[in-house]
Amino acid sequence: MTTAELIKQLFLSFNDKDSETFIKTARDYIEHEKRKKHNRVVSR
Repeated sequence: MTTAELIKQLFLSFNDKDSETFIKTARDYIEHEKRKKHNRVVSR
C-alpha cells in the first residue's frame, strides 16, 4: 500500500469506529515508514 492509501484507511477505519482495522493499519503505516528510514516519524 502507498502512504496515501494507508492514511486514507486510517481515517476511514477511525470514522467507522473499526478499532481492529485502525490498529492494524497504524502498525502497517509505522512499518512502511521504518522501511523508508523515516525514524523521526516512527519514534514518537
